[in-house]
Amino acid sequence: MTGLSITDELANEYLRALTDSNRPLWLLDIDGVLRAFDADPDWPELPRTRTSAGFSVKFAPSLIHWIQDLVREQAVDVIWSTTWCGRVDRMLDVFDLPGYSPDPAKARTVEAWNWYCNGEPAMLLKLASLQVALDTGRPVIHTDDHVAVNFEGPNYLAIRPDSERGLSQDHMVRIADFIKTHQ
Repeated sequence: MTGLSITDELANEYLRALTDSNRPLWLLDIDGVLRAFDADPDWPELPRTRTSAGFSVKFAPSLIHWIQDLVREQAVDVIWSTTWCGRVDRMLDVFDLPGYSPDPAKARTVEAWNWYCNGEPAMLLKLASLQVALDTGRPVIHTDDHVAVNFEGPNYLAIRPDSERGLSQDHMVRIADFIKTHQ
């Protein structure tokens, strides 16, 4: 990171997207959240596995279809807060989700930052993007298997799934209820 402040490292597209609507923001991690690791995802159907850039991506098809619907219906603004930032296009192909569009009237997803990093820099960027999202006053859904924040409020839903299984049906119900409350 080269800036004086960690928030200087956040993508301009992300900062613009924060003011484009009043829909809930969903800060969404990929590994351990959408992409289950060793165990099968906690869903009734068999998981699907696709390969992208040499990575095996195991996921629950129902979960991905549900997220696709949320994005296309513009029920939430999906913000990628993941070590995949800077190369999230590889996952967009796997999950059949749209990438960034400068037009907020179009279905899109946005990267919180647009360069690849891992380890501590990624954790700091995840926290910075969360803080900036919370500062908007918009409802925020935060799903991450590593970054946990001890904060509760009516406009904030945090879910920390088991990395081995990813998001579950119970998590989906909680997210759907949160979105419904904030429409």
